[in-house]
Amino acid sequence: DNGRYRSTHATDIGGEVVVASWNRPNESSQISAPQVTFKTGSSSQVDIDLILDNDETVIEPGAAFSGIGRLVNALGGVLTLLDNTEVGVRVANEGLLEIAEDAAGEVNVGAFENSVNGTVSIDIIGKVDGEFDSLDVSGMATLGGRLHVDVDPGFRPFLDDAFQFLTADGGVEGNFESIDDSMAPLVRGLLWDAVYGTNSVALRVVLDPDILLGDFNDDGAVDAADAAFLFGNWGPVPPGDPRADFNEDGVVDALDASIVFRNWTGDGIAIVPEPASIGLATMFFGALLGVMVRERTTVE
Repeated sequence: DNGRYRSTHATDIGGEVVVASWNRPNESSQISAPQVTFKTGSSSQVDIDLILDNDETVIEPGAAFSGIGRLVNALGGVLTLLDNTEVGVRVANEGLLEIAEDAAGEVNVGAFENSVNGTVSIDIIGKVDGEFDSLDVSGMATLGGRLHVDVDPGFRPFLDDAFQFLTADGGVEGNFESIDDSMAPLVRGLLWDAVYGTNSVALRVVLDPDILLGDFNDDGAVDAADAAFLFGNWGPVPPGDPRADFNEDGVVDALDASIVFRNWTGDGIAIVPEPASIGLATMFFGALLGVMVRERTTVE
């Protein structure tokens, strides 16, 4: 009942905690310390808001939470949910929410709120499930604030790569107001976009509408002349021209051809230069088919 715990030292919580008000349910309690860790095996009954006014709060897997109150990560604080953590109450984030520290992980919370001042940080080390952070919400997710994306330097996301990092059984309301991609650089001409579904949010790599990739001769169109340039540089770079290697992977191939197709403004594909024009055309049309199939795929 308006209780407050303060310490100038790191604090481990390993036993049973009850946060309640017997006659004033709108009250709250507060913990203030440099670092607080809810240890595996601890049990917290949260029936009024518990404000985590710590520099850092860490919740380990196996730390149990129940009740009708909220865990509130205060402004300026870092809340770290370690991999496989389950927090059975509503989590309200006004600071920075980290999932599994610097590695990809999956966590579950009862419900989730991200305030206008809150930041959710998502780590991405690859594009298959388990290689990027996942926040699973049993109830509703109410979103605002900022989304921070951190991509491992060894992984290079490309056009149409999608990462569904949040699911909410009770639905998604609102949206992130901004995406901080300072730690998630993409090659020129690509952008990060947040895709909102009824019960999910995903990050997706999309084309930058302000840059016409594939217009190699700068005539304002992506057409047969640009396709000819692409095929003329097919294969390793060098000797191929690096301008045709959109994803900067050291080879001009079907992925690069897919960019030309996506930005195509011409009436058709004309002459493909030697050598191996038939083989290259086959590769190109194969890339187009692949992109068309991916275009029809939606994030659930």
